[in-house]
Amino acid sequence: MSPFESRNPLLRSLSRAVGGVAVRHRYLVLAVVVLSTALLAPFAKVEQDDDVLRFLPDDDESVLLFRELGERFHGLSIAIVGVEALEGDVFTVSRLGLLRSLAQQLRAVDGVAAVTGFTELVDVTESVTERGEEMSDVRELVGDLPKPGERSTAEIDAAMAAIRARVLSREHIVDNLVSREGHAALVLCQLHPDADVKKTADAIRAKASALEQAHEAQVTLHYAGAPFIGSFAAEQTREDLLRLSPFVALVVLLIMVLTARSFLAVLVVLASVGIGIVWVLAGIGLSGRSLTLVSSSLPALLVALGSAYSVHLVASVLHALDSGASREEAVYRALEHTGPPILLAGLTTIAGFLSFLVMDVLPMSEFGVLMATATAVVLLLTLLVVPAICMVLPVRARAEGRAPKWALAAMLSAAAGVSRAGWRAAVLIVLLAGGALYFASTVRTHTENRTLFSPDSEPVLADLFMEERFGGSLFVQIEVSGDIRSPMVMRQLDRLGAIAESEPDVVNAQTLASIIAIVGETMLGEKRVPSARETMGGLAAFAYSDDTVRLLVDRDWQHTLVQIKVKGSDMGRAAEVGHRIGQRAAHLWQPRVAVLRTSLDDEGRRIEQEELSEHLRWLLAAYEVKVSDEQLQHVFEDIQVALPREGVLKALELSLIEDELVYLKDATALPALGAEVLAALEGDGLSRDELLAIISRYAEPSELENPEGMKAGVAAVFTSVMDVVQEASREKRSAKVLELIGEDAPKKLRDGVQRVLWNLSDPVVFLPEGAVAGAAILERQQMSMQVSGYPMIYEAMNLSVARNQWNSLAASALAVFIILAFFFRSPLVALVALLPAGLTLLLTFAIMGLGRIPMDVGTSMIAGIALGVGIDYAVHFLWNFGLPAKDEAQDALQKTLGATGWGIVINALEVGLGLSVLVFGTVLPMKNFGLLTGAAMLISAICTLTLLPGLTRALASRLATKRTAP
Repeated sequence: MSPFESRNPLLRSLSRAVGGVAVRHRYLVLAVVVLSTALLAPFAKVEQDDDVLRFLPDDDESVLLFRELGERFHGLSIAIVGVEALEGDVFTVSRLGLLRSLAQQLRAVDGVAAVTGFTELVDVTESVTERGEEMSDVRELVGDLPKPGERSTAEIDAAMAAIRARVLSREHIVDNLVSREGHAALVLCQLHPDADVKKTADAIRAKASALEQAHEAQVTLHYAGAPFIGSFAAEQTREDLLRLSPFVALVVLLIMVLTARSFLAVLVVLASVGIGIVWVLAGIGLSGRSLTLVSSSLPALLVALGSAYSVHLVASVLHALDSGASREEAVYRALEHTGPPILLAGLTTIAGFLSFLVMDVLPMSEFGVLMATATAVVLLLTLLVVPAICMVLPVRARAEGRAPKWALAAMLSAAAGVSRAGWRAAVLIVLLAGGALYFASTVRTHTENRTLFSPDSEPVLADLFMEERFGGSLFVQIEVSGDIRSPMVMRQLDRLGAIAESEPDVVNAQTLASIIAIVGETMLGEKRVPSARETMGGLAAFAYSDDTVRLLVDRDWQHTLVQIKVKGSDMGRAAEVGHRIGQRAAHLWQPRVAVLRTSLDDEGRRIEQEELSEHLRWLLAAYEVKVSDEQLQHVFEDIQVALPREGVLKALELSLIEDELVYLKDATALPALGAEVLAALEGDGLSRDELLAIISRYAEPSELENPEGMKAGVAAVFTSVMDVVQEASREKRSAKVLELIGEDAPKKLRDGVQRVLWNLSDPVVFLPEGAVAGAAILERQQMSMQVSGYPMIYEAMNLSVARNQWNSLAASALAVFIILAFFFRSPLVALVALLPAGLTLLLTFAIMGLGRIPMDVGTSMIAGIALGVGIDYAVHFLWNFGLPAKDEAQDALQKTLGATGWGIVINALEVGLGLSVLVFGTVLPMKNFGLLTGAAMLISAICTLTLLPGLTRALASRLATKRTAP
């Protein structure tokens, strides 16, 4: 009997008492267990909860913001259905019909908040009446599709060509909803914040597949975006487990038969672990809970941890049988000698998992409680089921023992070699630990979704499709708060879009300002955000009638969303882009004011020029056009522009003759009036008061009787005239810029430059509040910005997992140390027992660093396995080996290795090699889990069997010296 057995009679008594019930009432116990398992089995099928938001603290700012924006803007989680033509483009009747059906019918899927596709968009065009008046025409972008038999082939082809030309000419649609060549299109499904992501994604996929088959459109469907990736990962993980589980069981069975040399003993172990898994899963199902991304690994963890208890107890029974004991005597002997370390190992494992309660992530703390409870259940079943089955089944003794002589000799030789090496072994271990620590420090959190799956898997192919056709599928969202209808705020949105698109990793940025500019081009002839609040209000009201606009702004126009598409599939890089844009755009949201241009001083004009130059640099950077500051400075220099005389006269004719803003005495007086206006413009410039004086001389007397009406009419005429003059100035400046960027510059760039230069002609200027001194403030606006999106959530989740893992490891190590120190009655023994677990943990993380295996929710569980298994093996070894005297050490080591040591080998091989079968899975986290679990089991066994004998001998000598010291 080792000294630890004699010091812990309670554990021995408890083990014998529980196991004794199983021995005495074996048939009753087995009947109750079997019946209970049969009744619980139907409830062992547990639902899966794949919501990654649960893996962040409830008060995490990223989660709170993501959910807040999701509620406000109908969800930020975007499931993307890509439609790619097998030949030609998507502009055929059948393919447009499919796209329309997808956009219309996917709205009905439970969990979908909104659907966007170009077939459902409205289009605003400008038409000219017979009288020559311009008017806006609102209609569907695609319109009605030809029905079979109603038109000739030539007519249908012409109609499709017209739709194609119209759609591909809309820059806000190209690269967002349809590829630039027209070969592919997207339907975007925004999921409600409270939606069951996997169920919704699966329902979208099923509906889309059914529609594709019904339309026979000869297309390939691609499913991209975080919802589909999560759904695919969960589904493939389950399929991998179902497909590989039989092979895992086969490997475990084969290894145990070869090592334990008893098929019946193998059945004992498998029955104990299997019953435990059924009971635990049924308990989860009956409680109404679901398995999360972490707790879905519970069956594999129970195989790794739970089988150790059964293996050690069965190995002890077999060892006693082989030594000549009767069956009942062998069971009781095993309960007395191996039961206590099993209970102690179970207690340390339970304490380790309860350390998860220090985490501030609910699923992780729930997982800790669940695993602690499961460990307790497996412990109870081990002490009940194993003794009962051993008493019922005819397990045979083997006089030659179970451990092969060569294996026992190898273990003895390895342990002796380490002990003899002494300080050399210590140095080697320190060097090994140092190297492992270095590589462990290189482990990084996971960010690249594409690396999770095989190259020919659906998510990877979908990502490649999105990159090739649309530049990417990751979105970062930025919310801007303020009075969104204010031209001042809208222009800052335009600048934010320019900042975002100047980032090399950004495909495009969709802002409300760009939509307002498009509407303004159609309704006002100017593709920009107007400076007048009344005009801006009209454009906003018109734009809000479009469903897609309502996804970008709330009902009260106090918040708007900027959708930024990031290249590639790297969540980490996308998060970095979001943070960088937020930092670069921070200065945009300082308080701003509106003042009349005529009230600006030189400092105000300088600041306006700096802001416009900055805006131009962002636009040019997006197209990698390099322009020096000096070249930009020339754009803003005063330029001499010939007076557009014909344009001015035409503006006067339209305002005074056709629109009759002011009635003239005689229409023939217009040339004389025009001559005076031109003279004033060529002189010191035309003011509103001077124009009033000129027109008053030619107006009907009745107009003069209504001064206010007269002023309003003249003000409108003045605006028309000055627009013509300023347009000439803008064209001159635009020509300067075009000289810098080239005549063949993209239209979007030319439009953006023109939009910036137009600001110079506005009567109202928007500037930072501190830049205006002494000018009358017409309007003041306060704005703010917040960055969100799935990349930010993913980044926060990885940081949370890493932070909480280290916190729980520290708590776990402390709790386990206290328990070991109490039961072993020695802090030094407790430290020795922790050494294999610590080294196993370090080496496992070093493997992650060497193999560039990232840290994620799945691989973070390896720490729990490394600690739990390392402690279990060490407890069993130390409990049996004790602290023998020097002349007794060799005999004690041989006995320990023959019984407990071989049990450690059996468990390490059957679980380590068995779970290593998971490397043949299709989902990378599952492969990593199998690889790292197998490595942890084998490393832990090696560390225990080679290091502990020498350390224990040294410890025994130290303790003996202390006891004999005076």
